[in-house]
Amino acid sequence: MEMVGRAKFMRNTYLLFTLLFIAALSSCNKQPFDAEVEKEKNQTFSPAVFKKKDTLIFRKILTRAKEKNWAQKDMGQIIAQVGEEFLGKSYKAKTLEVGSSEKLVANLRSFDCTTLLENTLAIAFTIQQDYGSFADYLKNLERIRYRNGKLNGYLSRLHYFTDWLHQNSR
Repeated sequence: MEMVGRAKFMRNTYLLFTLLFIAALSSCNKQPFDAEVEKEKNQTFSPAVFKKKDTLIFRKILTRAKEKNWAQKDMGQIIAQVGEEFLGKSYKAKTLEVGSSEKLVANLRSFDCTTLLENTLAIAFTIQQDYGSFADYLKNLERIRYRNGKLNGYLSRLHYFTDWLHQNSR
């Protein structure tokens, strides 16, 4: 497949997955991270790997969200808005493979299909939680990416999309 065709295919794949999650989450009557999030707000999270540019991208999205009052929208709409912020970002495989031990990787510069969804959801939940901090976003990302919401080595990461769907539908 030529590069232009691959880029178009990947962009369409991102959009398709985002739309699937919007539909799935919009059909839920409960908020995924209700009281548990409040309880964990002051707890520490696993060591994270990110760059300063990731924090700047996060702040830019949260600033836009506050200006447009996204937190007042339903979750499906928030996810769509956040997902639109990532249009045009590049596809990159193996963005979570950093170092010899499992770490929470927050990369808002490039994505594979699953990391696009994870980051979009984590930011959407952070917006819904009163426009929380970057640390709140990292906590949400860990809850989404790892089995039972906790990073506990490489095997705790939800590697298969079916596992990811099963875990995060709860």
